[in-house]
Amino acid sequence: MSASIGCICLTSVLTLLPGNITPEAVRPAEPTLAMAELRLPVAPAETLAVSLGGEGPVIVLLSGSIGSAYTWRQVTAALLAEGHRVLTIDPLGMGRSARPRQADYSLEAQAERVRVALDSMNVSSAVIVAHGVSGSIAMRLALAHPDRVGGL
Repeated sequence: MSASIGCICLTSVLTLLPGNITPEAVRPAEPTLAMAELRLPVAPAETLAVSLGGEGPVIVLLSGSIGSAYTWRQVTAALLAEGHRVLTIDPLGMGRSARPRQADYSLEAQAERVRVALDSMNVSSAVIVAHGVSGSIAMRLALAHPDRVGGL
C-alpha cells in the first residue's frame, strides 16, 4: 500500500478538504442534489447503483450494507457545494444495486467491481469514504490498486 494512504474518520476528511467544510456543514435540512442516477453494469448480471455529480477533485462514497446513496445525501450536498465531483456507489447486494444469487460477494470481488465502476467513469484516482463493511472494500481497493486511491 502506498505510504500516502491513511485511514481517517469522516469528520477529519471534511476538515482536511479544501474550503471550509465543517461537520455542521454536512447537516443541512434537506439538500437539493444535482446528481445523475445510473445503473452501471460491471459483469454479466451484476449492476451497481451509482450517483454522480459535480466537477473537481473526485470523492467516492461507498454505502454500507444497510445504506444507499440516500445515506450520503447531506455529505454529498456539502461536497458538491465545495466544488468536488462526487460519486456514490452501492456495492453489489447493497442499497439499490443488483443482488444476483450466484455472484461472488467477497470483499476482494467487491473492490474489483468498484475499480471497474471507476474505470467506466474515467476516474483515475479518488479519495474513498466508506461506511460499514464498505470500509473493508475500500481498503482492499487501496491495497490492490494504490495508484487509484488518493486517500481513505
